[in-house]
Amino acid sequence: MNTSMKYDTHDYSIQLIKKYFLNKKNGFTLIELVIVSAILMVVTGGALSNFQGFNDKQKVKQEVANLKSNLLAIQTKAVNGEKPDLTDPSCSPPNDCTCTKLTGYSVTFSGSNYSSQALCNNGSGDVLVGPSKSIDISSSLSISPVPTSPLIFNSFTKGLSSAQSLTIVGQSSSETITISKNGLIDAVTPTPTSSPIASPTNTPTPTPVPTGDGLTGEYYDARDLTNLVGTQIDPIINFDWGSGKPSFMTGNNTFSIRWTGYVLTTTAGTYRFFVDADDGERLWINNTQIIAKWNNSGEYHADIDLAANQKYAIKLEYNDDLGTANVTLKWKLLPGGSKVVIPQANLFTYP
Repeated sequence: MNTSMKYDTHDYSIQLIKKYFLNKKNGFTLIELVIVSAILMVVTGGALSNFQGFNDKQKVKQEVANLKSNLLAIQTKAVNGEKPDLTDPSCSPPNDCTCTKLTGYSVTFSGSNYSSQALCNNGSGDVLVGPSKSIDISSSLSISPVPTSPLIFNSFTKGLSSAQSLTIVGQSSSETITISKNGLIDAVTPTPTSSPIASPTNTPTPTPVPTGDGLTGEYYDARDLTNLVGTQIDPIINFDWGSGKPSFMTGNNTFSIRWTGYVLTTTAGTYRFFVDADDGERLWINNTQIIAKWNNSGEYHADIDLAANQKYAIKLEYNDDLGTANVTLKWKLLPGGSKVVIPQANLFTYP
């Protein structure tokens, strides 16, 4: 039933009640009371059903957005190697929150909530360490079916994460997100379970906002970008391996990485790109090399004018020789912008 038919039926029903019943002087018969009650149930019941359906759909959409945001935050902690906070009250004796080597974060699900906890290797395999952070699902919603195994976001040194599909279910609608084995959290896929209300023909279709997936990283077990040993998609470029190295590498301390993809601008203007690396770095934006410090450690920057809302080709090359290993890619808009790590939302593997 379309909107105009709904209101026509509603108005006609009200007029019917007024005409035949409200002006009666001799009261209602039993049959008349039954008829009035039936009409009122049809009119108000339909409106209530439409309201509940709309409200349910909005709650599902908001809960899915919350779930995606929370999972991205947990994933970022894993990729950045963020260990449990030893100052957390739950880490007080007798609980031990020591984490010698962070291997990732584990997320477990029930029908009404999900919780995350650090995975650490303290010398005898991966174990759950530190406080468990629990987040409740909104009332009247649930995760269904409940995943039988935890979702694991591995740290960078651990390798690929587990894949998972998660569905938030309401009373009349549901939406699903998927997490790939590379740890990429895909866009929401709506799966309505009731007939949608037709949109007005003069309502323009909104342009979808692109969601970044990161840059493609090629990992070489040599300082000169030779001997390719692995490839993966990295959501952001913000790594600190300390005296270690990525799990792809074997044998020695020297290695190199080439990241390629596209960076999405927000507004037109002059962008300053920063690369902080130990031991060397090279950066290209829009096929133009703007940083060339292949044998120099430290942070270097360069400026380039870019248009608004455009994807520009980006290539970052990095090498490590001896000692510590780290690399970070940041930017800011001049003048006055804040220097931040380029977020996943602005990095793409595709044009």
